[in-house]
Amino acid sequence: MYYCSRPVQVTFRDGRWTLAEKKRIVLETDLVQVIVYPKDPDDLLTLNGQSYPGCLLFYPPKYSGTLPQVVNRAHVDRYLLGVLPSELGQRTENEFEAVKAQAVAARTYALSRLGQYGSAEYDLRADVQDQMYAGVERTPDWIRKAVAQTRGEVLRFAGNLIDAYYHSTCGGFTDNIEDVWPKPPQPYLVAADDDTFCRWSEYYTWTEIWDASTLEKNLAAYLRTDSTAPFSSFDRITALRTEGKTAGGRGRRLVVVTDRGPWEISADRIRWALGRPSTGGAVLESARFEIRPEYDESGNLVRLTAQGGGYGHGVGMCQCGMIGRARAGQGYREILAHYYPGATIEKTY
Repeated sequence: MYYCSRPVQVTFRDGRWTLAEKKRIVLETDLVQVIVYPKDPDDLLTLNGQSYPGCLLFYPPKYSGTLPQVVNRAHVDRYLLGVLPSELGQRTENEFEAVKAQAVAARTYALSRLGQYGSAEYDLRADVQDQMYAGVERTPDWIRKAVAQTRGEVLRFAGNLIDAYYHSTCGGFTDNIEDVWPKPPQPYLVAADDDTFCRWSEYYTWTEIWDASTLEKNLAAYLRTDSTAPFSSFDRITALRTEGKTAGGRGRRLVVVTDRGPWEISADRIRWALGRPSTGGAVLESARFEIRPEYDESGNLVRLTAQGGGYGHGVGMCQCGMIGRARAGQGYREILAHYYPGATIEKTY
């Protein structure tokens, strides 16, 4: 163990870590793992210009050709100080109850996912696969206040931590979890009317347009990842249609008719299959849309227009809706009760 009063440099080369002072005075070589702690537990560590609480663990790559891993280990409340700004952006005083609602949901999500990746060195990814997290650089006071005022509070159903899913904008209705993903029903993850509370979101309504070549390129790329498809390639798309609606108004199936035959894509996967032409590759905003295909005189598909609403999967709490509810005077308990009906707020520490 080394106690350093000056910055240290951790370098990975030839399968091992090397620890050196900033002036390149080597302290140790051939290290399999390096753990860096701050001198004071309340201090922050800096990595690539970003500050992190707790400690940083440096691991070698698990597989050939992959990069080394750096894991930030911290108390869940200090972790939330980096999650809330990333998830919510800048908020105002009249939206504070929404920040508290997000704090409880994000804490619940984090604690319910401990050990989810098995033998991996981490419990949560720092992106949309779990929760956005970019360290804790100059955390605003209103974030610290929200975390402190909800300290230890989590959502439970029948004594268990709930799956506290949330998304940006529902577009008017959230949805049943089993209608969006191949997961069992949950009584607290059901379709809920959001009325006009998320109408202020820029994604409340949207329009996307594909030309034939973009559409075929996107669908061909997705087809290569779909092990359930009845064929592995196609030359031409001849028609598209949606079949069925969920309780929240999202498409149950997209049927793609090709020269090789029909191909069905279910629920939320539709977003990945179609992509978002306006941004050149990201997933479609939502599966809550209506499509209008256009054909030429020979019956070939030449253009597809989708008019939709919402952003994200549509399960659980609508973040823009919760902000709208806070603006309308609802408290965080009332907000959470609407999006997770039947779940109770309990102190876990």
